[in-house]
Amino acid sequence: MTASRFVPFGSEKIRDEPLLDETMEFQYGVYELEGINDTNPLRVPPHIDPTTMLFNFQDSHAGLEVADLINSTGCLSATAVEKTANFIPVHCQPGEFLVLAGHVLRRLVSDIKHSVHRVKRPVGISGFHLNYWIVPNLDTSCNFGEKKEDVAAYLARVFPAALKSTVQT
Repeated sequence: MTASRFVPFGSEKIRDEPLLDETMEFQYGVYELEGINDTNPLRVPPHIDPTTMLFNFQDSHAGLEVADLINSTGCLSATAVEKTANFIPVHCQPGEFLVLAGHVLRRLVSDIKHSVHRVKRPVGISGFHLNYWIVPNLDTSCNFGEKKEDVAAYLARVFPAALKSTVQT
């Protein structure tokens, strides 16, 4: 069984020190207004979380949209999906939360697609999402065919920008 743990949004800020596996995508938890010139409803561009799963609790304005990947095959990048897929708004009732598959889960479980998602909000509305990621230990093996590597090496290869200041390869 792979060891993993919940990582709450902003936990690295509370302790005032980042951990290797808590540095990915955490800047997207709070959506602030851009001021009086706020004309762009896109708050977070399409992306894939470099984790196993994301548990997402939305405020009453929602805003999370998930790409419809039903007819998509092969290697799916957020950039390619953004150009071709329809994005479907996702809403929850109070007390409900969403579970999204991350990139590492797709690597560990071959028949699952990761979730390409974005956040759009009405212009002039700020809000928040409370996010918890499940992050495997970075030394967990995620071998794929002939490619032998652990989670840290895989993430450094696939998400170099997110990890460039934290993971030494």
